[in-house]
Amino acid sequence: MSESPQKAGCAAPLRCCGCGCLGALAVLSLGLAGVGFLFWNGIRASGAFRSYQLAVEALKQDAAVVERLGEPLRPGWLSQLRFQESEEAGWVCLSFLITGSQRTGEVAVESERGMAGKDSVPRARTEWQLRDLQVRVDGDPNPIQVVGPDGRESRCEGEESEPEALPLPPETEV
Repeated sequence: MSESPQKAGCAAPLRCCGCGCLGALAVLSLGLAGVGFLFWNGIRASGAFRSYQLAVEALKQDAAVVERLGEPLRPGWLSQLRFQESEEAGWVCLSFLITGSQRTGEVAVESERGMAGKDSVPRARTEWQLRDLQVRVDGDPNPIQVVGPDGRESRCEGEESEPEALPLPPETEV
């Protein structure tokens, strides 16, 4: 009689205890789930996530946006994001697409927390607030202004402009 060769490692059938590759896979899965949980909670606590939530809530309640895009409104993923944030203050500039039953629009958001302006002393306010919120509907030259602007200089303006070229170092002969 010839014996069949024994399989070793992950190819071996797991017998009584289920250790080996199955145990390693379980530990790896739990580790990835833990990292994902921490990452998601970090994003949810950020000003960008809160600003996105505030913008979507305001858009769904704005009659002009609902009328021009059509219900239901479905917000998309962020397409641009710039921010600066600390424990006391911060600002966020973001944009994303929003789709309705009739049309699609691009949303531009500027929000802040704990600031009166870029040269001012931070205020005691700790909640994120929208400074500027507008929707550019496809095929329509006039944007829908939902919130603001409040008259202060925007941190988001010029965001889409061409980056300035860096100066080249002087050429030297070798």
